Amino acid sequence: MTKQDIITAFQNWITKYGSSYNELYVGITSNIDQRLFTDHGVNKVDIWIHAPADSNETARSVEKYFLDTGCDGDTGGGDYFSTRVYAYKKNSHTNP
Repeated sequence: MTKQDIITAFQNWITKYGSSYNELYVGITSNIDQRLFTDHGVNKVDIWIHAPADSNETARSVEKYFLDTGCDGDTGGGDYFSTRVYAYKKNSHTNP
């Protein structure tokens, strides 16, 4: 997906669930299951989204866009193969 495709999909998701940017964590990864469900402790029933980016550069650009809008997270994570962008609504059981 292109940068704009992912941004639009994520913004629609944010609107659907009535979240604000500061309630969300955003990141990139090459292994979505490991990162979301193991590393961050997200439950499958929690509010989360992910999308494949066209490239690592696109994924990093989308991540930076959402960090600049107020989402939690940090740049510089992942590796060259990290082309999946994800976000989840932070909860008492999730780990940033």
